[in-house]
Amino acid sequence: MRSISCLLSLTALLLSPALAADRKEGDVRFLPPREVELSTGEVLTIDLGKVSVPENRRDADSRLIEIAFARLRALTEAPGPPLIYLHGGPGGSATGAFRSPEGLLAWRPFLDLGDVVLLDQRGCGESEPDLRARVGSPLPGDLFESREAAGRYVAGAANEAARALRATGIDFSAYHTEASLTTWTRFELPWVSRRSVSSATATERTSACPC
Repeated sequence: MRSISCLLSLTALLLSPALAADRKEGDVRFLPPREVELSTGEVLTIDLGKVSVPENRRDADSRLIEIAFARLRALTEAPGPPLIYLHGGPGGSATGAFRSPEGLLAWRPFLDLGDVVLLDQRGCGESEPDLRARVGSPLPGDLFESREAAGRYVAGAANEAARALRATGIDFSAYHTEASLTTWTRFELPWVSRRSVSSATATERTSACPC
């Protein structure tokens, strides 16, 4: 039997130093923006960053996690409300689209209407914590002989990964579809609309977010 490192999408690493003790809910950590040239010759400006949110909104003492985003700036002089895209999964990523000019072409029609904001779900993509970890369980010799054998291995590796997650303090109850859909409150998203990044009124800030 051979030992391999199996990468699972349901395991996690420790939170990065970016979530320092002085950070608070709603803080935005902007990364250097990118410019990507499409095959049409147009150049897209992409704002990258991460927003601090509570890991578990039902727990008043919950620690903060970070949700990664990539905002594709509209190609119109009068942009409307932004389109916010939450990717599928499990384990997928939306922000990775900015690395591929071909992938960005799919969003091009929407940029005539407004900004497009791509989000990485909790624990996925560039969001932190990263719910992946390496599991060192050896591959059984009968892994591919039957569905039952494969199921036993996957279940055992998943349990090993879950133990590693819990050891880092991950709250499993905060990583599910409902939590992803309600990742941000409207008061944590003033940066979504470029007009509210600079000098928005309270009304503008809240209306910019459909949450």
